[in-house]
Amino acid sequence: MVALSFNLVSCGDDDDNGGETGKSTKRLTKIVTTSGNEEYATIQFTYSGDKVSSIKIKTDSDDELIVSEKEITSTSTNSTYELGSNGYIVDDGSDEYTYYSEGYLKSIGSDKFIYDANWNLITTDWADHISYTEIPNKDNLFLVLDDDPIGDDNYVILAQAGFVGKASPFLPQTVTWDGDNETYTFKYEIDNDGHINKVTVVYTYENGDTDSWTQVYTYEEVK
Repeated sequence: MVALSFNLVSCGDDDDNGGETGKSTKRLTKIVTTSGNEEYATIQFTYSGDKVSSIKIKTDSDDELIVSEKEITSTSTNSTYELGSNGYIVDDGSDEYTYYSEGYLKSIGSDKFIYDANWNLITTDWADHISYTEIPNKDNLFLVLDDDPIGDDNYVILAQAGFVGKASPFLPQTVTWDGDNETYTFKYEIDNDGHINKVTVVYTYENGDTDSWTQVYTYEEVK
């Protein structure tokens, strides 16, 4: 279940366009994912001006995602993500991406995304129910997007840079599926500016057994 880390981001409070930063004085530069005190995934973000220009992924198989005005290309797989006029991914070569007019992800192929009145994602094709904390999602992080909240697909990583629209305005607390018999629980360490320092994800299996992993975030000051 635990693969590669997903949480990238430009750190704006009102981030509408892919890869752009907002009013924050910090932006994310690195995420390190560990399990059992073993580091197994590192993601590093490079910026050109106020936009993400490349994402280096270091895990069992290394990759780099190169961002241009109209597309994002993987150097290891040669896969390409087409960008629309708003900077969001609209096609990944297999599936089309659609969005609500408010900027939130509506569908990826046949997968649908359902929100509450405040645009918190509450149901997907794999998640029965998603609950939320009262912690604002200052960095537009997609902590819940597919069946692995750490994510092993490039599109999950790209979502954290704002390339898949707006994320839920609050940070998730739990995700349940399989008839509410299995659960992800999220625990956070937040810095004084409201940015995430660390996320711990606890996975509770149907039989009560648990597994867990963490992500540590590094930022740089934006002048």
